[in-house]
Amino acid sequence: MYIDKLDGGVSQDQFDRMSESFRTEQSDLLRQTEKHQQANQTYLDEGVHLLELAQKAVVLYEKREMQEKRRLRDFVCSNSQRRDGRLIPTYRKPFDLLASINMAHTKTKATSRAESSLCPIWLPGPDSNQRPIG
Repeated sequence: MYIDKLDGGVSQDQFDRMSESFRTEQSDLLRQTEKHQQANQTYLDEGVHLLELAQKAVVLYEKREMQEKRRLRDFVCSNSQRRDGRLIPTYRKPFDLLASINMAHTKTKATSRAESSLCPIWLPGPDSNQRPIG
């Protein structure tokens, strides 16, 4: 467009209008990109907070009054059943995922000789851009 302006193929008025339009579109795209980046960071932060809360759930639950315990159970579970004097929970999402991963990790840990108690599913893995180090 600039070369066309210099060659006289585009008038100054038309060049100014198109330049303004391009700048406006560029600003809109930059704002949208920033908004998506912030949403992605918020999503990650909330995931970290959820895992931290899940880690402290038993201690927090034991300190609560009965009414608060019921509200917490209703938030985490739905349609739980009692069998043989035991509560069989049916977890809501995403707590179902946390419970199943914890159960699998507990079984693996019981049969493994590994010294680490870290659950490998939560550990960082390689990223998609695998570059050689150095």
